[in-house]
Amino acid sequence: MMWQGKSCSEDDGRVFESRVLQSTDDPELWEEANKARGALLEQLADVDDEFAELLLGEYGDNFDAVPAEKLREAVRRVTLSRKAVPVLCGSSLKNKGVQPLLDAITEYLPAPNERNHDLVRWYKDDLCALAFKVVHDKQRGPLVFLRIYSGSLKPQSSVYNINRNGTERISRVLLPFADRHVEIPSLSAGNIALTVGLKQTVTGDTIVSSKASAVAAARRAQRGVEEAQNGVEEAQRGSGRESSSLVLAGVEVPEPVFFCTIEPPTMSKQFKHLHEVQYRNEKRKSAVYRGQYMNVHFAATFRK
Repeated sequence: MMWQGKSCSEDDGRVFESRVLQSTDDPELWEEANKARGALLEQLADVDDEFAELLLGEYGDNFDAVPAEKLREAVRRVTLSRKAVPVLCGSSLKNKGVQPLLDAITEYLPAPNERNHDLVRWYKDDLCALAFKVVHDKQRGPLVFLRIYSGSLKPQSSVYNINRNGTERISRVLLPFADRHVEIPSLSAGNIALTVGLKQTVTGDTIVSSKASAVAAARRAQRGVEEAQNGVEEAQRGSGRESSSLVLAGVEVPEPVFFCTIEPPTMSKQFKHLHEVQYRNEKRKSAVYRGQYMNVHFAATFRK
């Protein structure tokens, strides 16, 4: 992939040329690329037995003859098995390397139906989603980003928040495109949805279709424990599991390293209600904020 100097200055690298590198184009670059490809072949053969057999058998006389498709298949296998992680280089500032990164996401990462999460398997076709981000809009109120792991999401539908033990109603479902939000009738597993109407949901909550589906998933999990352990004692311990324990991993937040106190500039601007609302909004929006609202001084202390 080649980015011209004029392209980078005028269109931020959005225009590029993709062609096969030949030895006549740049001998030094061609030799360096061949060495890098040979190193990649050796690394893949070390972690993928199928590729090692192919390399030593069919292409034992000439490693350079290994097709690019076979190479990509091997990279995908080791990525799915978590034996290796592909690393790509680039600069998002100038859009260099962004295009192959997007291609690598579709080529190497698993599709939703290729992920074997027990939690998702227990919910089957019912909705199971993770709220991973909350933003506040002046017109529409809190907007919750959901990653859908199973089932589908539709507007004007009620959902159950396991973490908050409450039911809420989604009024609209939007599909985010950078700073544009497109309203859609439904969204299936593997997608990210922007929802309007969830007033109590915070970052890290697990959203399912109903409390009944959460209870049913808990029962399937209990049966799974019984079958896996094949023992009465383990089954009895698993029978006490409640639906509230069947939640997604959420967001891991490290201990805060920054501390600050937010106070009104003057006594006349000490409006208790406004400070309480702002504090709640900031705490819901990001799990990195941990704070305590002080009623006496009408101030919120945040730790980030």
